[in-house]
Amino acid sequence: MRTSKKLRTLLLIGALLFALTIVGLFLMARFSTQDTEEGQVIKIGLIAPLTGSNQAGGVSMLHGVRLAVENINKRGGIKGRRVVLTVYDDADDPAKCLAATKQLIFIDNVKAIIGPFSSRCALEIKGLINSCGIPLISPVAMADSLNQGNDYVFRNTLGVTDAQAKINNFVDEKKGQYILLEGFNAKTIGIIWQDDLWGKAMYETVLADLRRLGREDALTFAFPFALGQSEFSKLYNDEKGNFPDIIYVISSGAEAIPLVKEGRDAGFSGIFIGEGGFNSAIFDEQLGAYADGCVFSTQWHPSFSTPMSDVFLKEYKAKYESIPDMFAALSYESVYLLRDSLNNVISSLGEDNFSDILRDDLSKVKMFSGFSGPIYYNKFGQADRDVFILQKRWDGNEIQAFIIYPTRYSQNSIKWNFEISD
Repeated sequence: MRTSKKLRTLLLIGALLFALTIVGLFLMARFSTQDTEEGQVIKIGLIAPLTGSNQAGGVSMLHGVRLAVENINKRGGIKGRRVVLTVYDDADDPAKCLAATKQLIFIDNVKAIIGPFSSRCALEIKGLINSCGIPLISPVAMADSLNQGNDYVFRNTLGVTDAQAKINNFVDEKKGQYILLEGFNAKTIGIIWQDDLWGKAMYETVLADLRRLGREDALTFAFPFALGQSEFSKLYNDEKGNFPDIIYVISSGAEAIPLVKEGRDAGFSGIFIGEGGFNSAIFDEQLGAYADGCVFSTQWHPSFSTPMSDVFLKEYKAKYESIPDMFAALSYESVYLLRDSLNNVISSLGEDNFSDILRDDLSKVKMFSGFSGPIYYNKFGQADRDVFILQKRWDGNEIQAFIIYPTRYSQNSIKWNFEISD
């Protein structure tokens, strides 16, 4: 009896040891497989507002980045390594953006991040990006303070000051002319700007231009609005009888749509000039004839033809069955900018200082063939590229856009006076 009990105990211990051995071998195989897979992929992240007032721009960013990643993987990835994309929605909320950045860096172990959309979110995560040493490429955020110094932040869009300077150069400032006035045969201007970091920077840039040229008297009104605001009729009704020739709308998101519609309904028949939100495809879709005559600046438009632009436009239409906007294009372009540097340094992928090696390559002074042709990057990874001004036209069925500046590319003359008939 005692022998039988002892035997059962030994058999039980043996079975337990066997089970532990099997589990150990399984875990070893699993982690070995994970390590192998980890070495075969390159993880990158995207942070964009997939909800909220900038949702349209965020979805465009996602579409552009996802299309670029798919195309790169179809063509062999980064020297045989597949690119894996992880996406987070920041809802254009700096706190959510910071949480998403921590998740990408500490949990997802990405090698680089694309985004976010807004300057306030980008500046919220700038400190973390630099302290952790993970390269960030911003295709949309334009605050001047975002891309300064030899750090881990790079940008393939222009900063606010550079963009405005390029636009102003379309007229002769030596004669005191100004793009937002003489450029459109206008004498007066009103400004409506979103009350955040980017909106205020844009507004203050316009004010500085007017003061420098001694044209402060041209400004008839200037009003900020809150993000998420959807009612603007009181603003326009208060200004009836005092409408300027031009209303400059500094809006990055969906607020641009009611700003234009309610302005037309209130009787404003001059030119709306806009930023950000005027570039969104949803702006044209929802406004239709109301968008007729609206003017906007852009660094890319579907009418542009370059090797990258032609391929992108064809593939985007095929995948999403829609026309891309500037946000989709520049986000797509940012992935290829990252790809080129990864191709250069991929042999160092396993090294502890890989992020620094990647940062150093992104920081090289170079020319990159992008959507609008040659794009030049300085040692801080800031792009210098062309900017264009276009005007939207309603043809009875849809909105089309024509280049009006620079004049050497002009496709049409400026159209004035717009009224929406019932």
